[in-house]
Amino acid sequence: MSGTKILWGQISIVFLIVLVSVWSGTQWVAFRLGFQPQLGPAWFEVAGWPVYCPPALFWWWYFYEAYAPRIFAEGGIIAASGGWNPNIQLTTHLGGKPVWNDRLQAFLPGSLPPGMALAGAVGGNITLDKALASGINTGSAAATESGHNAVVVPVPQAAAESDAITPLWRVAEPDDKAFVDQQNDVTEKDIELAEREGQRILEEARERFELLGCACVHRTGHLKVGEPAVWVGALSGHRDGAFQACRYVIDEVKSRVPIWKREHYLTGSSDWIHPEA
Repeated sequence: MSGTKILWGQISIVFLIVLVSVWSGTQWVAFRLGFQPQLGPAWFEVAGWPVYCPPALFWWWYFYEAYAPRIFAEGGIIAASGGWNPNIQLTTHLGGKPVWNDRLQAFLPGSLPPGMALAGAVGGNITLDKALASGINTGSAAATESGHNAVVVPVPQAAAESDAITPLWRVAEPDDKAFVDQQNDVTEKDIELAEREGQRILEEARERFELLGCACVHRTGHLKVGEPAVWVGALSGHRDGAFQACRYVIDEVKSRVPIWKREHYLTGSSDWIHPEA
């Protein structure tokens, strides 16, 4: 696999999921509102049913939420059902590392590049009341840091909403690939295979070298030069058996466990290294 390969298939799937969920939310709201003329003309009709442009939900929401807040909440839930993660690419492109947030079950920016500040959903403030407050606070801080007097602006009133989420991690035996990391083309089957093969290697080492115990930890993510990538430990009644077992485990892990590595060079280029390399 090439490190510069563009995964058009995965990109298309993600776009389609978002499109379908937003479009479904739009059609649901139109149906619940009885396809009223105030919604504007339909894009086209299917078997006599009006079909609206997918993003119509958002401008309807802006103008008519006060008249049917529950209906628009339902439509928003449907539109967001395609998955959500804060758009944090700008921070990662500039060297920031994302961190996992258990409460939101999503990645958020961790360490920020110099001069960057966050407001709204990108910082984890995904509800309207929190997004408004964070926007005003961040704007005031930016004005002060740039040498201006921050204007005191009252936070617009918005109902306090819950941002609690219960994740659905995996659907048993999906018909299609379930991607864990779309950028690196990693599926849940790859994780299963790596874990199963790694466990098999440890069992082989215990039996072959008559060990009392054996373990192996393989790092994932970004590693700096000099940082350990793999740790192997063996417990044995004899040093020679423990040393041989560690050598056996590391060699087998490198040749049998499907772990791809991406090396980054001083020239700025990078390349994917086959697991057996």
